[in-house]
Amino acid sequence: MTDIAFVRSEIAPSKPAPGRTSGVMAWLKQNLFASIGDTVLTILAILFIAWVVPPLYGFLVGNAVPPGGTVEQCRVENVGACWAYIASEIEFFIYGFYPMAEYWRPNIVFALLVLLGAPMLIPSVPYKVLNAVAFFLVMPVVDAILLQGGMFGLREVPTEQWGGLLI
Repeated sequence: MTDIAFVRSEIAPSKPAPGRTSGVMAWLKQNLFASIGDTVLTILAILFIAWVVPPLYGFLVGNAVPPGGTVEQCRVENVGACWAYIASEIEFFIYGFYPMAEYWRPNIVFALLVLLGAPMLIPSVPYKVLNAVAFFLVMPVVDAILLQGGMFGLREVPTEQWGGLLI
């Protein structure tokens, strides 16, 4: 009459709920606390960050002199970063003694660095080999011509005038 081969006569004991496989806590457990070593490294990293960030914040923001500050404010003892000086000398930090009329040349070099360097860091961008050839073989030659000058009608800029981020 019936094709049921097994009929349970008593209730089975309940099982605990399955562990979380998604969400913040699951991610933390899988990535930061998966083993004893991971846990120790995570705790050490948190302690290092707690040791470094407060003084760094105090220097860069908390005790810093804002860009509109004065030299007298910057010379006070235990003051943080002097953003007034940074703001007034930012061009020197970027270009060094490179002639101001020629700033367009290092700017093109910086743009080439970003335009050819960023695709090298993105795995899904096609033509990696072509991009690598352009980045490692063509760009240094173009950069040297642009920065040094002396050809193609570009005024020569001696390397003694290069500096800052340009180097």
